[in-house]
Amino acid sequence: MAKFRLLPTVDVSGYFTAKVKGAIKDVDVRKPVRLSVDVPDTYQLAADGEAIDAFIVAIDPATSDGKALCTLNGSGRVRCKADGGLTIGALVEAAANAVAGTANAGGLPIVSAKAVVGANIANDASGTLIAAAVNAILAEAQLSVPIWRVVSSSAATGSVLDADVNVIIERII
Repeated sequence: MAKFRLLPTVDVSGYFTAKVKGAIKDVDVRKPVRLSVDVPDTYQLAADGEAIDAFIVAIDPATSDGKALCTLNGSGRVRCKADGGLTIGALVEAAANAVAGTANAGGLPIVSAKAVVGANIANDASGTLIAAAVNAILAEAQLSVPIWRVVSSSAATGSVLDADVNVIIERII
C-alpha cells in the first residue's frame, strides 16, 4: 500500500495576474517572487534571504508597461528544493535562485531557512543590535509578511534535512 504524503496543492483562489519586472522567460516559471518596492503594481524575483510573496505559475505572451504579465500563486503548497538543512515546520525564505532568464538546476524553486532576526542580541553590550533586532521583529509582525513553512520532504526522516532535498512548503500567513 502506498504511503500518504503531503503534496503540492492547486488552490486557484490564491492565483492572480501581475506584472513581473526583469528579463522573465519560460525558464523562470516556479521561481519565487516578492512585491517590488520601487515599481508600483509590480513583482520581481525574490533575492536570496527575501520573503516569498508568491511563485510564478505561467507567463502570458502579453506585456504591460514593458513588463511580463505572469500568473502567480500566493497560497497552497509548493514543491521546492532545500538549500541547506531544514526541519519539518521550519519557516523558509527565498534562497539564491538563478537570475531571470536562467533555469534553476532541476527546475524547482530554491528555499532556505528563514533568518532569525534576534540571533546576535547577546553579542552586543551597547544595545545597538538589540534595538535593531527588536525593531525588525516588530516591523515584521506588523506588516503581515507572507510566511511559508516546510510540511513534508523527500528525506527518509523528518528531522534535519540536507541540502538538495525536495520539500513541500505551505503558506501559513
